[in-house]
Amino acid sequence: MLFFSEKLEWNVEVIHTQFPTSGRDAILERQVNTMANVNKDALVSSIVAKIDLSKKDVEAVIETMVDEITNALRKGDKVTITGFGTFRVSNRAAREGINPQTKAKITIPAMTVPKFTAGKTLKEAVK
Repeated sequence: MLFFSEKLEWNVEVIHTQFPTSGRDAILERQVNTMANVNKDALVSSIVAKIDLSKKDVEAVIETMVDEITNALRKGDKVTITGFGTFRVSNRAAREGINPQTKAKITIPAMTVPKFTAGKTLKEAVK
């Protein structure tokens, strides 16, 4: 998620060089520049500042995208967003672990977990 933070900070600077600074842009810049991680609200604000959609519409698009990715993964499907990356499901085998408080050995059960693999464009952008 650090990629989004770095990218959003850069994009906010581009917005300020292209458009006069308004109160909303100044708030967005302060919000993004002070974050270690970008949350959904900051992502929505950044998108709203770049395109002509309402905040409510952008939130609906993001929610729908997350829901669709989640539903596909729940069914065991793979979701590929070209240039961004691939979401998939992985089966993790049961394994032995150690309780850090008691140092007792425990068995961690097998589980299905989501995985994300960055695409070539994303990898290049982060370098």
